[in-house]
Amino acid sequence: MIEDLVDGSAETVLTPREIPHTAVAYLEQGGYSVSSSAVTEQARAIKSVAEIERLRQVQRATAQGMARAEAILATADPGEKTVQWAGGPLTTARLRREVNAELTAAGVRDAGNSVIGSGPTAADLHYTGTAPIRGGETVLLDLSPRGPHGYYGDMTRTFVVDGDGGWERRAYIAVEAAREAALAEVEAGRSGLTVHQEAAAELAAHGFDPSASETEPGFTHGTGHGVGVSLHERPSLSADTELQAGHVVTVEPGVYDPAHGGVRLEDLIVVREDGYETLAAYPFGSTPTARWLIPRGHRGACGRSSQRWQRGSPHFRGGFLTDSERTSRLSQQGGHQSSPADSSEVVGSDRPRLGNRPEISLPSIRPGSRTYCGTATIATAIPISATP
Repeated sequence: MIEDLVDGSAETVLTPREIPHTAVAYLEQGGYSVSSSAVTEQARAIKSVAEIERLRQVQRATAQGMARAEAILATADPGEKTVQWAGGPLTTARLRREVNAELTAAGVRDAGNSVIGSGPTAADLHYTGTAPIRGGETVLLDLSPRGPHGYYGDMTRTFVVDGDGGWERRAYIAVEAAREAALAEVEAGRSGLTVHQEAAAELAAHGFDPSASETEPGFTHGTGHGVGVSLHERPSLSADTELQAGHVVTVEPGVYDPAHGGVRLEDLIVVREDGYETLAAYPFGSTPTARWLIPRGHRGACGRSSQRWQRGSPHFRGGFLTDSERTSRLSQQGGHQSSPADSSEVVGSDRPRLGNRPEISLPSIRPGSRTYCGTATIATAIPISATP
């Protein structure tokens, strides 16, 4: 096409619909007719194997950023008026700085997309301001960093420090159920709109408005969207578009109430012929918990079977353990129980040096309802730091 433009044989130039106005004007000044086309968007919607691996790498780094935030919230003091951490009040801006630093250490950049809201500001889908974090209120973290190859990650979790089981608990249960209902519909050949409708129906069954406006309590957005070199691209899970194998989409139901806050849970998945694959899993739960990271790149009893996928059972390499899960596994296998202080490496190291600990196999780990199939040894587990 470049040669055709140079020698003047091309009369019409097809461009994406998002092309800047200045670029259109430049082409028209050169004597070319400009016509928009969805060809580029359609081609980008189906990801190649190489693209999926790049997205997976970014999403793994996103999970590390989320683990840093959860560790801070888990070790924070609820305080009398605001949550206290490391000698001072914990705000959304302070927590965002810590998360962004972790993302940078993991090799990605936040790209201005670390949305963290607390209390009423958690009902703002794009909040990047400063708000105090208070006990009993929802803290919503939506992290969408960009990796070195230009691809984005996207993950959302919601936590409550010192919750009392009120609105936030009811909302969390509803969103969890909506997420599971939506994922149950994901496979090649299904309509994206069906996925959205199932999530909305589940939220309605729990008493939340499934089609609220952004200023009203309820579900105020679509269930998901495509992710690639743009944070939002095809396909949309709110449109009657057939899902195809290779689509990479978010699944992110949520409910919001400006008087209380917001709850959203989001993962990035790949559509497969018979289900879906989660690109990088992270545990769920509204109560923040300090975790141990099991680094990627280790193989265990799952072996090559971890390369397969099926509905409702996404595979992942590595994973996260709570202290109690790690202690239980060590106890079962007669291992040495070391404390987080024993670690000589921080999260993000590909080759952690953790001293002379016994290599105790972890063939399968089940935190909650997810099986961490992949691999690991206790000796490679790294404590997620909560220190400044």
